[in-house]
Amino acid sequence: SQSTVLIWASYDGSTNVPTLYPNDVSIFGLENQMLIQVSPPYLPDGTVGQPYTGQLQTAASTPNWQAPYTWSLAPGSPGLPSGLGVQDPRSNPVSFTGTPTQAGFFDFIIRVTDNQGRTVDRSYSIRVVPSP
Repeated sequence: SQSTVLIWASYDGSTNVPTLYPNDVSIFGLENQMLIQVSPPYLPDGTVGQPYTGQLQTAASTPNWQAPYTWSLAPGSPGLPSGLGVQDPRSNPVSFTGTPTQAGFFDFIIRVTDNQGRTVDRSYSIRVVPSP
């Protein structure tokens, strides 16, 4: 699954902000994760030596999320499959293109940032199969 399965919080009964799990995200961050969509939920498989194209786009249920958007790998994220790159990181939708050079299952975290610096991270995978 490409979405968070469970989020829970702890609250100490004071004026302190609740701590959200996982990753101790803020209430604002949780709001972004819930109201801002990145779709589709899955990227297509690729084949070694064959041209690849996959696209993601963002939309929101809040007027605070404003274009233009910038796409990148989140800090600490593993890289894209070798041979693939982001075609135009300031477009919506964004395209991942290239020719994969290695088979495997590649997990990464994509980050989209709006024009006010708000960010949303989503986990994705691309499976690259050997050429027939």
